Amino acid sequence: MVKIIIVCATQSEMQALQVQTWKSRHELRTALSGIGVLSASYYITELCRQKPDLLIQAGIGGYAGEQLSPGEVCIIEADRLGDLGAEDQHNFLDTYDLKLEDENNFPFEGAYLKNPYLNTGTFPWPLRKAYTVNTCSGSEKTVQHRRKHFPEHIESMEGAALHFICLQNQIPFIQFRAISNRVEIRNRDSWKVQEALTALHLAVQDFVLKLPS
Repeated sequence: MVKIIIVCATQSEMQALQVQTWKSRHELRTALSGIGVLSASYYITELCRQKPDLLIQAGIGGYAGEQLSPGEVCIIEADRLGDLGAEDQHNFLDTYDLKLEDENNFPFEGAYLKNPYLNTGTFPWPLRKAYTVNTCSGSEKTVQHRRKHFPEHIESMEGAALHFICLQNQIPFIQFRAISNRVEIRNRDSWKVQEALTALHLAVQDFVLKLPS
């Protein structure tokens, strides 16, 4: 039996998973992390103290690319911070541009927080890189910057916290993201939130139920 904790940022994401209806051989627990890096960091640290065999983060997010469509699910192979830094007139400088940090300081590798546990298997969902921000994209300037610097990335507000804390604590983890919208000028009419939540439920359930004991 595998001890698994499934964490979501919001109640709507958790309710969509319907974990209580799964007929799994594993020990399943659920938790809410709240929205954003600060809240997620605190609660994920607390969850790591429980020493789960696997910590699953499941949520929806934006997509700065064209290869996938809203409603599709992917697994995040590497996450990074997307808006930590400073503005210099018309440019954004991250902490590496500013020479404040080394992009290879553990647990970072080339500015990314890679998931080493994905090397042990193959998955029916595409692998994507992601970036984590405090403010989601919605203006032309921000959209252009992020699509240029993070092409084909997933945008979320909590993912990097999962990767950073689990790597520090040597807790196996996996991050599922269902695409609810493209990274574009804010247009709620084009969002596919319900479709993304449904796809998220099916993907995470399928993954958990097929895990060996």
